[in-house]
Amino acid sequence: MTALKERANAPQGLTLNRMRLDWRAAMQSTQRPTRSCSVEGCTRAYRNRGYCRVHLIEAFPELTPPPCTFEGCDRPVKALGLCHGHHTQRSRGTALRPLREMHAPTPIEERMEAYTDKSGDCWIWTGAMRENGYGHILLNGKMRGAHRVAYELAVGPIPHGLVIDHLCRTPACVRPEHLEAVTQRENVLRGVGVSAVAATVTTCPSGHPYAGRNLYVGPKGERRCRECARISRAKSRAKRCGAVYTKEEDAHD
Repeated sequence: MTALKERANAPQGLTLNRMRLDWRAAMQSTQRPTRSCSVEGCTRAYRNRGYCRVHLIEAFPELTPPPCTFEGCDRPVKALGLCHGHHTQRSRGTALRPLREMHAPTPIEERMEAYTDKSGDCWIWTGAMRENGYGHILLNGKMRGAHRVAYELAVGPIPHGLVIDHLCRTPACVRPEHLEAVTQRENVLRGVGVSAVAATVTTCPSGHPYAGRNLYVGPKGERRCRECARISRAKSRAKRCGAVYTKEEDAHD
């Protein structure tokens, strides 16, 4: 009665913790002791006849399971005359087929060689391709550009901040002689995109040269024509004054 009164008067959290400890102690006292193999020095768990699984087969060879009945498979039988792998295939309702053997991963050099067509001047990647025409390959659990891997294998690590440019302008080419590490800006200017085309223009739409004092570089790196800006301001002044801007007046100014 005294113990029950003390438990009733105790805080709820303390009572629950004490009940958990009592239950854990009771469970540990009722658990059967773990038996080990009877062979001296063996700490494996007891399986049958006083031995673990390994020593049981050594002591009683007749207990060794027969090989799988599937042709060419020497794995031990699990059920219905089949090993674990073929029994799983049968349980899934699929046709029995040879199991894939575990083997060491193929070196990246051999994989690159297997998916490279060297019949032409450019070495075309024939493996997996992205929508933009660049090849890619799985390396160390990550998808890498095939041209970047080819460059690293032939030249070395790509310097930080640089990208690989195709000198042949063929995205699928993985020939190291056709690859060069350059900055992103240089790579863009060598291309045929809008930025590359704009960089080749030497005059503004009005024919003023992008050079000398007439060139103004904006905060975003864009080129602007000072002469066109001056003419635009002159037109705005004339419009505010109610006059009409003419080239003659601009030349006179």
